[in-house]
Amino acid sequence: MGFGARKSHIEIERRFFVNVQETHPWREGEGSSQISQFYLHSNEVLQSEGWLSYMGVKRFQKMAESELELFQTEADWIARMRLVDERAVFTLKGRRTNASAHELEWGLPLALGHQIAATGAYPSVSKRRYEWRGADGLLWEVDEFEGELAGLILAEVELPEEDHPVELPPWLGLEITGDHSWSNAQLAHAGRPVKQP
Repeated sequence: MGFGARKSHIEIERRFFVNVQETHPWREGEGSSQISQFYLHSNEVLQSEGWLSYMGVKRFQKMAESELELFQTEADWIARMRLVDERAVFTLKGRRTNASAHELEWGLPLALGHQIAATGAYPSVSKRRYEWRGADGLLWEVDEFEGELAGLILAEVELPEEDHPVELPPWLGLEITGDHSWSNAQLAHAGRPVKQP
């Protein structure tokens, strides 16, 4: 009944505010997608014989051996379900240290994703994500948030290693890599931080 692991690795990314301006060069990039992500009850994600279960949905994902090993070594996973256009994705994210965090991710049946979203029981964020490639070949993801977070624009770039050189686009603002108060999970649970950098 598993739906196929997409990746199991360490995610390394740097994050920045985007300076809001009249032009939006990131919108002229490589495409965009509509994203709604819901933060689930992480303590309800259970494992038995390599199968994941969540709040009564039994054995919905069989983990590969490497995924199971990583799942058991990480103490504080953050569970997230994301609707991306017409796809549903279940993700477990580990605690971020500087720019790095463990991540496990699998596709879910879209109907199950819509069922989770329809409960209204989970903190969430909605955003339009734009993909924009820099002159150095690195792909930036620029998130324009919606709803109560409208007006907030954040950019992140995924790196092969923490000290990988990056050519920063001129429209970036303050770097917030490692600042947990601006993580999507924190924004979903608490909204914008009262004290802004």
